[in-house]
Amino acid sequence: MYEASAAALEPSTADLEAPHALVVDDDATNRLILRGLLSRLGYRVTECVDGAEAVAVSREGEVDLIFMDVMMPVMDGVSATRAIKAGQQQRFVPIIFLTSLSDEATVARCLDAGGDDFLAKPYSAAVLRAKVAALMRIQALQDRVTTLHAQQVRDEQIAERLFSRVVSANNFQHGAICAVLRPAARFSGDVYLAARAPSGEIYVLLGDFTGHGLAAAIGALPVSEVFRAMTAKGFAPEQILRSINRKLNALFPTGMFMAAHFIAIDAGLSHIRVANCGMPDLMVFDADGSQPVTAIVAHSLALGITTDMFLRDGMRTLPIHPGTRILMASDGLFEAVATDGTAFGGERVMAAMRSVADGGRHGLPRVMAELESFCGAAPQADDITAVEILVDPSLADRSPAAEGPRAGAATELRRGWDLELTLSGSGLAEVDPVPLLLNQIHELAAVDTQHSGLFTVLTELFVNALDHGVLGLDSSLKAGRDGFEHYMNERAQRLAAVEQGWVRIAVRVRGEGEGASLDIEVADSGAGFDVADYHAARARAEQSGAPRPYGRGLALVKALCASVDHDAAGATVRVNLPWHSRG
Repeated sequence: MYEASAAALEPSTADLEAPHALVVDDDATNRLILRGLLSRLGYRVTECVDGAEAVAVSREGEVDLIFMDVMMPVMDGVSATRAIKAGQQQRFVPIIFLTSLSDEATVARCLDAGGDDFLAKPYSAAVLRAKVAALMRIQALQDRVTTLHAQQVRDEQIAERLFSRVVSANNFQHGAICAVLRPAARFSGDVYLAARAPSGEIYVLLGDFTGHGLAAAIGALPVSEVFRAMTAKGFAPEQILRSINRKLNALFPTGMFMAAHFIAIDAGLSHIRVANCGMPDLMVFDADGSQPVTAIVAHSLALGITTDMFLRDGMRTLPIHPGTRILMASDGLFEAVATDGTAFGGERVMAAMRSVADGGRHGLPRVMAELESFCGAAPQADDITAVEILVDPSLADRSPAAEGPRAGAATELRRGWDLELTLSGSGLAEVDPVPLLLNQIHELAAVDTQHSGLFTVLTELFVNALDHGVLGLDSSLKAGRDGFEHYMNERAQRLAAVEQGWVRIAVRVRGEGEGASLDIEVADSGAGFDVADYHAARARAEQSGAPRPYGRGLALVKALCASVDHDAAGATVRVNLPWHSRG
């Protein structure tokens, strides 16, 4: 006879390698029969006389299979099964109920408690063998799934660290920028990127890929690579967007794309330029909430759909002032639903944003608080990413680290070269010469192309030559509340139609060591201007103290350069930029 306890014969080393079965029954005969049948199947067996002992044994060591009687003293089989299943983590341990009962209520109770099968008394060796084999196949599959899931979790943790370091860790950080990223899964299909360009402009991109999770998040890697590399080299937003579009179109399968907001904040905080590529409306709020919200609707397809993108009417240009708030958000914010299926919507977003216009720093935290209250227990179905930018004078401040050359880069000019580039006709609209020149100077002169003073001088001189020389634009168009937008629209139209005209840029090294400098000459095919009259008009404006939204470019060039000289006709300008000057 076997003792009525959980104790069994001391197992041998070979027995310890065999699968482990637990037989729970208060009847010693039943336990003896099952022990014999299971031993023939290669199992080592532990016997328990009630449910409480079974729960204790299952917690002490690994068990592969459990046979559980329904009616037992101390703790019945149903209660014991509930306790055992509740204590299991991820491993599937089948529980077969031993019963001579066949009423539906008992069967339902056993299944509801976590039972996996039944074995009727008296026991059939053939039926037992078949049931055990079937459940072991299920257990092997479950073990495989558990292993794969654990590997997936480890891979996702590694990928998550990689994504955070590559995509978001290097974002431009500032107290005036408030960003909320709330993925629907471990990985977000939204991407948020921010960087300061060499010109001092701040570029912000918010993208929303089709779907969410890892498949969608993978697209953030090439997008962030293109965004950061081209921003650092001084490319314009339109060029960055076109490059991202080409990259995604080449990489993504049909049906996968990225909607995007892209804003460029002027270094002087006078205006922003905005592109909306298939995203919800971008909202611009004035400082005190007295003006209607300016909504920038989508004016381009999402990126990656076609081989080339088209920004209808170019990027929108809007004036900004201290206190202006810019809100960009993915559709997950507006389409989040409450438990009754009602969408959060744009009106609630605008109301929450306006509620802090009279003194609060950011409205986005209020928006998210309203969203939490509105959605309640409803699950989040899509990624939610939102960025609010408060136009604050501190955004224009630039740290010394951002102004100077990169750490470890060569700073001494290498001599023995001259560089000249001429753009003409349609090339003026298609090519931005400044990044090309900076890259060439980097290769020829062994200097850091991010010397912001060089970038600023080249950009201002080229833009002046193109806008005022070739295109014949008058800076006075920038006056008035919507002046910048009118100016940029007129510029885009004239640039698209240009067929003749040219701009030539020449750069050469003068001197060496601490006294090294760059001579830069920019000439254009325009009619020029009356240089003496320009300086006289500027002197009068400075004496009057009246602010003007234009004319700052040449003044900035003069502040950076040792000399600035125009020819008599005003169509050629020559400057000398000390290499070790500030900026």
